[in-house]
Amino acid sequence: MKYNSTILGYEGDKDRIPYIDKFLSNNQNFKIGDLNFLAIFVPGHTKGHIAFFLEKEKVVFTGDTLFSLGCGRVFEGTNEQMFDSISKIKNLPEETDIYCGHEYTKKNLEFCIKYEPNNEYLQKKKDWVNARIIRKLPTVPITVREELMTNIFLRCNEQSVKKALNLKNSSELEIFVKLRDLKDNF
Repeated sequence: MKYNSTILGYEGDKDRIPYIDKFLSNNQNFKIGDLNFLAIFVPGHTKGHIAFFLEKEKVVFTGDTLFSLGCGRVFEGTNEQMFDSISKIKNLPEETDIYCGHEYTKKNLEFCIKYEPNNEYLQKKKDWVNARIIRKLPTVPITVREELMTNIFLRCNEQSVKKALNLKNSSELEIFVKLRDLKDNF
């Protein structure tokens, strides 16, 4: 390999992805330098997707599982897996900074506002996001706390979201699936 890097990957991908040097299992602790990481198995986007959580630093790298105001598409996994995976991230300490794989914040914001226009936190977030974009600044990282108040995919239990989708008596998973379908065509 060109850079002599160590490649980490989920143990379930050992026959699928070549060149993995270190196989990680769910909830496995490992070190890189002085940093202690926890591997969190978060399938949905892919079968072997993992997030990396630094508990002491309160930082999580979510890849394509959770984005600012959104979540990843379901490619290799199932909607149920993705819902369970974002729930794992949702349950991390609220002050945890989320670093995601892509910055889709503006488009995700438009989607969230469409289905939850009366969310005062989303309206404030809109101003903040637009100000950041004008100044050519990133809109990530975000915190788990911010996402709990604004990310519609983490708010499937909220009556305002259920009402907007005309699914008042539906389960959180049913709401998530509906939202994911709507976002795929947004």
